[in-house]
Amino acid sequence: MSKVRNAIVIQPDGVVRRVTIRCYDDMNKAVGGWIEALALPWGDGDQSAYVNEDGIALGLPFNRLATDLCTELQVGLMPGDYIKGNMLVLGPPDDDEGESTDIDEALAELLLSRGK
Repeated sequence: MSKVRNAIVIQPDGVVRRVTIRCYDDMNKAVGGWIEALALPWGDGDQSAYVNEDGIALGLPFNRLATDLCTELQVGLMPGDYIKGNMLVLGPPDDDEGESTDIDEALAELLLSRGK
């Protein structure tokens, strides 16, 4: 990832904040470990969401807002699945490089309005 990307982090405590992502390491830091990708259906294309792939095994705190978002957008969590730890939300992958783009501003505003 060579460009600065605008993103949102949804924290387990309900805080939603804007962040900039410059590289893969920034994504790892935002979720606190190795990332697992989720596609969030939104608008004309899926937004890219990332969570800590070991969040449950590490005992990270339950993230109600991120879990509710996944349920609302019908992400396809298995029954009983939930998000633990931070969720990072970016835009869809671009066609050229496959890297995530800026988060859709309407989704960013919606998430910010739901957070603390």
